[in-house]
Amino acid sequence: MNVLSKLSDSVYLSELNIAGTHDSATAYVQMENSARCQDKTIAEQLKMGVRFLDIRLGKKDDEFYLVHSLADCYSDKEKKHRMTFGEVLESCKDFLKDNPKETIILSIKQDRGIINRWFFPPFYDKYIRGN
Repeated sequence: MNVLSKLSDSVYLSELNIAGTHDSATAYVQMENSARCQDKTIAEQLKMGVRFLDIRLGKKDDEFYLVHSLADCYSDKEKKHRMTFGEVLESCKDFLKDNPKETIILSIKQDRGIINRWFFPPFYDKYIRGN
């Protein structure tokens, strides 16, 4: 579903109400009864018209995983593969490749453990620098 591409280029994002989801990556999450906020994957949400994604991350070693507080988010129904931020990014890139006039807004934050200043620099180096 193309949503934003139908608007005039003179319209600012700040003038819009953007469809978004809370804890966007919880379609396949541990502790489903208390931690599931969504029943659609990121790709399915984008196809439905969602353009604001609430991305909550935990970091282990050199990887950034999707979490909802203490619950891990997974890429599959069987919950065998923990979802990484790289997978979210690929879903967004795939959507934008197919819909080049669309926009996606990501809210990214650390959501596990003690919030600390050492979280952002490695995230920046891995996903933002050079892109």
